[in-house]
Amino acid sequence: MKNSKLLILLVLCLVFIFSVSCTAAGYEKNALVHYSESEIEAGQTVHLEQGYSIKIVDIGKSGPSSFIEIYHDDHEVDDLDDNIARNDSPIEYIITIEDDDDEDNETDYLLLSITPLEYIERSDSNRVKFKIEQYLDVRYDIDEFLLVDESKSVRVGESLELEEGYALEVLDIDRNSKDKVSLRLMRNDFSLIDDEIEIGDIFYYNREIDGQPMTIFTARPVNSFVSTHSEVVFFEQISQREYLVGDKDIDLFLSDQDKSAVKQDEITVVRYYIGDDDVQEAIVSLNNDIIDRRNSPQQGTYSVLLEDLDLGEHEIELEVVASDGTRSFKEISITVVDSTVDIGEPSLDDEIIPENTSSIFDNLKFWSSDSGDTGNGDEIEDEGYDLSDTPPFALILLGVLLVFGGIAALIVYVFRIS
Repeated sequence: MKNSKLLILLVLCLVFIFSVSCTAAGYEKNALVHYSESEIEAGQTVHLEQGYSIKIVDIGKSGPSSFIEIYHDDHEVDDLDDNIARNDSPIEYIITIEDDDDEDNETDYLLLSITPLEYIERSDSNRVKFKIEQYLDVRYDIDEFLLVDESKSVRVGESLELEEGYALEVLDIDRNSKDKVSLRLMRNDFSLIDDEIEIGDIFYYNREIDGQPMTIFTARPVNSFVSTHSEVVFFEQISQREYLVGDKDIDLFLSDQDKSAVKQDEITVVRYYIGDDDVQEAIVSLNNDIIDRRNSPQQGTYSVLLEDLDLGEHEIELEVVASDGTRSFKEISITVVDSTVDIGEPSLDDEIIPENTSSIFDNLKFWSSDSGDTGNGDEIEDEGYDLSDTPPFALILLGVLLVFGGIAALIVYVFRIS
């Protein structure tokens, strides 16, 4: 009797444990497509991937807590169990998808998890720091992603090559606890982010686009292995989103832009222009040797003095690195000649009359014959005075001549009648 009661009690315990575990993990997760920890104020909307967005309707200091609405394609979802998110009870948006082959077989998938982490008081407005996790909705396309939910292993001191010039580098493993790793994300050999995180946490890189966080890269270190010969970190949930930006607004030119050649004893100044503030580094090289480097330059024009240039042709290159690792280039060439060589200094006449005004006097027509012969058999029709193509300067000159002519005629007339 005792044994039967003990058996029944054991079965009930197992059923309870199983039911609790099913409740705690009653859904599956697809690829992680968005991860952010951002400060958001009440009334603000955050746009996510695949047409999803969340609106922070209101925030509460206690907890903290927040009243949140979830939208897809600007329509509020109506199957959300609870709209209140707390630090110990995040909002989880779960969908149920039927098996194509078996309608009775259904699977629950977690799409969104929103957790308020910290209440932040500001002078202008109060905010809450949220952790937002978004997982792939298999019902919609995700063409913008280059890598989705991959698993890789990387040795310490080595890097994993990604798409579009990105690379994930493992810097170190905490040998005491073995539960912390130091990671770095690179692009075009330029460091984007360095961080030390715990095994199981998300290593991510976001960019702010129009005030909205966009997740470009995620990777979750899930385990590490350390021996006398090897140190390896194992990753899951490696995803990378396509993120392309255009070249930066830059220019590179000589101080005298009309010249492509300079004399050897001349002082030569190269100027370059940066039209964006989102620049981490600007480098000017002369024949592949760096002659000027500036960290985080502001928008504006900068000058570089070139000295002791050898005779011959020289290549000058401007390289600008944006904060996302994008590199933009501009090149010019100059030729250094002997100081005795005439490199075409502009004459006095050229300085007074630019090339684009050389046709002023050609276009000025003072008269036209009634009819005549051009010399090749073509007759000229009477056009009268044609000043339609005459530049303003020539018209002013003609007016001045007419005034002086009138005055002279008046003087002659006065003398004749006196």
